[in-house]
Amino acid sequence: MRIGLQWSVVRSVRRLISASAIFASGVLLLAVSPMTSAHAGFDSLQMGVYGCMDQDGYDAPTLQWGLLDGSTYSDFDGGRGGYTYDAATGVLTFTSGRFKGLRRKRTEDRLFRILDEHGSITAFSCPWTPKNPKKLHW
Repeated sequence: MRIGLQWSVVRSVRRLISASAIFASGVLLLAVSPMTSAHAGFDSLQMGVYGCMDQDGYDAPTLQWGLLDGSTYSDFDGGRGGYTYDAATGVLTFTSGRFKGLRRKRTEDRLFRILDEHGSITAFSCPWTPKNPKKLHW
């Protein structure tokens, strides 16, 4: 009797885990679906500071930038320059200032990854922060 009871508990736990996994995967699917709809949803940029960090999570202030408006950015030290953003590719290109010629690839709604000179994504991530891009040394 005891063994039968234990197996029945094991089967119940397995069913519960399976149901939880199905539910969790459904929730995950719903949470991820809007983000995976190509770059069409990335047509507007969030103004603010994009605080870059390396693959170990250490801040890289010299790589950070702030979007002031639809064509102007500031750097960590307060320098300014221009940028363009291609919503179809998700690529932001700095056209003047300290970062002239450098590019960033938008991979999520509020996250850019730094591109190398060949256009490959590097280990550096630049998530959006609510800091004021008009202030120095965020």
